[in-house]
Amino acid sequence: MKTGRKGTKVMCINDGKVYDSMTSAAKAYHTTRSTISKNLSGQLKTAKGFCFICVTGTETQNELDEIRKTTVIEKYNIEGVIN
Repeated sequence: MKTGRKGTKVMCINDGKVYDSMTSAAKAYHTTRSTISKNLSGQLKTAKGFCFICVTGTETQNELDEIRKTTVIEKYNIEGVIN
């Protein structure tokens, strides 16, 4: 049942794909919206091995790439994983 609410746009930092909602991301990665929500809030390190961040949906591809790179370096303290 749709409630008329717009979903929270999320990006998977593993592969850079952007989804219109946590629900659509959950379907794509065969997990639950709740698991993605817990990953976003920091309650879980990953959602079935994937990490997500919220985005506005208005970012350019270059901005998304920079956000992804920054998130991996700052949040996970890993450099050189994403070019």
